[in-house]
Amino acid sequence: MLTRWRNTRGFGVHSPFGFQIVKRVIKSPGGYAYYAYADIERCCHNDHTGKKTAEEAKMLLRLTCMVKADSIFLTPDCPKAFKTALRGANSKIRFISNPSRLSGCDIAAISFPTSPNEAQVLSNGAKAVALSDGAEAEALSDGAEAEAEGKAAIGPSLNALKDFISLPEKTLLLKDLPSGWAEKLFDSMKEGIMLLGKRNAILISRPEMQKVSYLISI
Repeated sequence: MLTRWRNTRGFGVHSPFGFQIVKRVIKSPGGYAYYAYADIERCCHNDHTGKKTAEEAKMLLRLTCMVKADSIFLTPDCPKAFKTALRGANSKIRFISNPSRLSGCDIAAISFPTSPNEAQVLSNGAKAVALSDGAEAEALSDGAEAEAEGKAAIGPSLNALKDFISLPEKTLLLKDLPSGWAEKLFDSMKEGIMLLGKRNAILISRPEMQKVSYLISI
């Protein structure tokens, strides 16, 4: 099932859980703020990472709070603001960067390379930087070790992500994902919801929930 809602306000969303994602995660709640927002903004200011990174970190904070995550997959060179946000959601949260341990995470947050030369070799594996902009990356097979000029980190392959999202109570937060990957990941999910934007997606496997997908601006 593929449904479109408009203006990211939740109109037309028949899933109560999906509606809550829109109101509490995608659309920044008005009238109140998390205590960690100030820490996120301070971290971004100190690192000169800008407003976009701050907004992404805040959304990651809200999502982590909603799904009550205890562990998350992040690549080692993700923005410091993301770890600040996650610690604001759960001071005991565990950070995992080894793709071989992906199945033990509650959330995987990954950004894929966007240059044509890098993106064309992603079918067997991905070198990804979690939600960061302008990072250099190249494709590698799962679990491979490599050295690259500049910062780089190894991310899971498509098959690893399909296995991950097929498990119950798992969340994928994906940025700049390759063409066709969202549909393949959705097919692998047994129950739950996918929120799909032009280049980004959130997938949450949720037991005993009708499998649905919505088009949304993320």
